[in-house]
Amino acid sequence: MGFAVMTLLLNLYQSLGNWSVLKLNIMLRFAGVALLAFVCAVALNLVSSVSPLADYTDLTSYPLGVKLLQSYGFVALILFGVIYHIVPQLLDIPLADGVIAASVARLARLNLWLAVGGLIFTAGPYVIGGIIQGALLNNSKAPFDSVLKTNLMVIRIATIGDLLILAANLMFTLGLGRLVMQFYKARAAAAFAEATAIIPTAGVKA
Repeated sequence: MGFAVMTLLLNLYQSLGNWSVLKLNIMLRFAGVALLAFVCAVALNLVSSVSPLADYTDLTSYPLGVKLLQSYGFVALILFGVIYHIVPQLLDIPLADGVIAASVARLARLNLWLAVGGLIFTAGPYVIGGIIQGALLNNSKAPFDSVLKTNLMVIRIATIGDLLILAANLMFTLGLGRLVMQFYKARAAAAFAEATAIIPTAGVKA
């Protein structure tokens, strides 16, 4: 599996030419963060697949962090970038620089930063806390309530991440709402202009 990931990264590097191309537009930034989350998830899965290390990752919050990187970090962020690019074209809204509608560009950037912050404050505590939990569970001298205290700390920190992810999803919803409002506003203006247009008369025949 590690060889497959390295092959994927090399193919992407050859296709893009340079990783700095990801900075050119917001859609590629979504894709770049999603790719990073995917690579991190695969690497963490590789770590947990090693038998001696699995004793410290199984039955902990570690798998939750990995699944979050896979589902929200990769799938959701890819969908965010694609939807920001496709929906304006479906609604006949012009794209700024051929990438994203100017009316939602700021919301899209805020959406990305909030999503990245949410991933850091959720996946990070789950993974790190899971390793600590595994170490405590494998230590026969450690009291079980210490594991529970660690879990409580993980949940408290992850709650901050959940709120950031909620805010990111709210920015995404507001962006879509703004695009729909812009579409119907343009249609209403066109219909009003057509309804109030002066119809030329042919004159009255004698």
